[in-house]
Amino acid sequence: MKKTKIDYTFWAVWLIIILIYIGIRQDIIDTPLNRDEGIFSYMEQLILNPGLPYRDVFEHKPPVAYYINALALLFVPPTPSGIHIFLHFYNFLTLISLYLLTKVYFNSTSAGLWTAFRYAYSLPVRPHSSLGYRPCAQSN
Repeated sequence: MKKTKIDYTFWAVWLIIILIYIGIRQDIIDTPLNRDEGIFSYMEQLILNPGLPYRDVFEHKPPVAYYINALALLFVPPTPSGIHIFLHFYNFLTLISLYLLTKVYFNSTSAGLWTAFRYAYSLPVRPHSSLGYRPCAQSN
């Protein structure tokens, strides 16, 4: 039986990518829903209590995202934390997909890892940033 050599560098880089991904996103699990997330949540609840998007409520975004998120509400609690946990899981699956696509397209593991690192680091999720979460129910 032939033993395969474990590439510790590859797994160390993946561990770093995962730690960066979790480190950046751990603070927003308990934040309130922003405007878009609130609209998505309402549409998800509408779908689960049989209603139809665009007939019962109008929204200009395509319906696939609403149905994916409605499916998620079957597995996570319908709370801001539950929705954010699902979104983190969904984004992590996207990170893995980007790694695999880049690795195959360029035939390079390092290109795939670099893509995964950039995706893990560069999503705009920092609270109160110009691109990330902003609470919409604040009054002065």
